[in-house]
Amino acid sequence: MQRHAVLFLVFLAACSNGASCSCKLGGASRDKLVTLIKGFTASNGLPAKAVTCPDPLPEKSGDIFECQVELAVGTFPVTVTVKENNNVNVNWKEHMVGGDMLESLMVKSFADTADVTITAIECGDDQVLIARPDSRATCKVVQGMPGQVEAIHSGDGLKTHFTPATPPAEAPAPPPAP
Repeated sequence: MQRHAVLFLVFLAACSNGASCSCKLGGASRDKLVTLIKGFTASNGLPAKAVTCPDPLPEKSGDIFECQVELAVGTFPVTVTVKENNNVNVNWKEHMVGGDMLESLMVKSFADTADVTITAIECGDDQVLIARPDSRATCKVVQGMPGQVEAIHSGDGLKTHFTPATPPAEAPAPPPAP
């Protein structure tokens, strides 16, 4: 039997603007920008393996460019907007979440569900939820009711489904002795 919970999800980052990050680069330093982008992606539970940006970096106020971020599950663009006084804003082209943040959101989605107790789940590095229709992530319950949780992004937010683990089939009884 599946149990369902709904959590209206806003993809948040640990930065001041929710799904974006701002920083003063002081001369548009490539290293500072890469560090900012890696911190931004890590705050979304998605540690970056590599970041590639145009060379040379656009520096004029109002310039907009993309950097490519390599994650465990593929390469995704972030948009960088150069502001006045060497400030930049970094935004996901498509909002996404993974890692600890995804796990936390999924556990919270069952917090008020009386018939399902889940206190910890494990998603793995290959599970990322992207803000596009029917994006899915499946994670294993590691504390609480045995089973798995699937998160599906829809236009209405994040919907989570719990599927209890199927107990192992009992071995058939040995035939009676003759």
